Amino acid sequence: MVDSKNDIVICTVATKNYLASARVLAYSFLKYHPNGKIYVLLVDTVDGYFDPAQEKFEVITIDDIKDRSIGRMLFWYKAKEASVSMKPYLLSHLFNKYGYKKLIFFDSDIMITARLDDIWELLNKNSIIMMPHNTEPISPETNDIPNETGIIMLGVINTGFIALANDLNAHAFLTWWRDRLFRKCIFDEEHGIYIDQKWLDLAIGYFNNVHILRDTTYNVAWWNFDYYNINSTAENITINGKPMHFFHFSYFNPDNFSNIGNFKKLTPNILKHLATLFQEYREALLANQYKETRKWPYAFNYFENGRRIPDIARSIYWNLGDKAQLFGDPFITRGSHSYFKWLFRSAGGLFKYCSASLMLFMYRRIFRFSERAFYRILKLTKIGY
Repeated sequence: MVDSKNDIVICTVATKNYLASARVLAYSFLKYHPNGKIYVLLVDTVDGYFDPAQEKFEVITIDDIKDRSIGRMLFWYKAKEASVSMKPYLLSHLFNKYGYKKLIFFDSDIMITARLDDIWELLNKNSIIMMPHNTEPISPETNDIPNETGIIMLGVINTGFIALANDLNAHAFLTWWRDRLFRKCIFDEEHGIYIDQKWLDLAIGYFNNVHILRDTTYNVAWWNFDYYNINSTAENITINGKPMHFFHFSYFNPDNFSNIGNFKKLTPNILKHLATLFQEYREALLANQYKETRKWPYAFNYFENGRRIPDIARSIYWNLGDKAQLFGDPFITRGSHSYFKWLFRSAGGLFKYCSASLMLFMYRRIFRFSERAFYRILKLTKIGY
């Protein structure tokens, strides 16, 4: 495989209900790179909801990533954690199968607004390219989101974008990242873990030829645009006087884009210069079946028999560690030794969302957890009681 400036290759991960976002990413990328290639790892199953052959990207399935550990991950992680945990698996797969010299990963909720040649060229001299959330200090007096404490908790590096060269250093990084995400792609505030992202704070020190991209025209998003000089014309949006390359629509709500994720209200100046972009992105999402696809079910939310998997069942399976392999495929409900049958025997009313007292009894009986540990797990899995 010979890469050239006209052969930029990007990839992303998505569940079915994020298909509209992946389509917009593909459309925006191919607008500026008509000879480029985009891959989407579907962390889900097609189930007849769409035809992969009709998409502008090539669909990679979970079965294409030939790793037996992935089945366990899809069970103990919910959709978000499962999706982001697949990033190193996807990148390694594309390097190994197609021999690409370079790859760029984007989150599916990104829109490309210019060519990416500069990033592609940087990979001639660098093995790994990452970008921090922010490139200048945030006032300690701010009451706004984000603040520096929040950035420290979530991670210095934003994993919505990462670029890699196909070399030994990048492969060592992907192996290391994959091994961490196998069981620790979780939000554990007490132990300082935030899914796939916080790990990259360590990668900066662990691996060679890591380039920290500080160009503010890349990965523009709600966590950094308050500190940028943003202007707009009929042709483009400029960030600190230079054309923007891509915008990250994290927590974007197409029905109310003046309020990001119900936690950050945009200032009139930001809205003045970004309103046209937001409206364009909204229209692109709607044109790509946003309202329909958001309702499509996530296949790995259910056991084989159609019963929804409670979060507590995922947590129990995760805590079993290697012992969980004794059950075989955790989604299977047939057979007296299935995980489903074992849970039903152990917990009785679990699948009727039993009371906290019964779940506490179950946890103590199976794991001899303390009451404090049990309630910490409830908090982590966001189960009410």
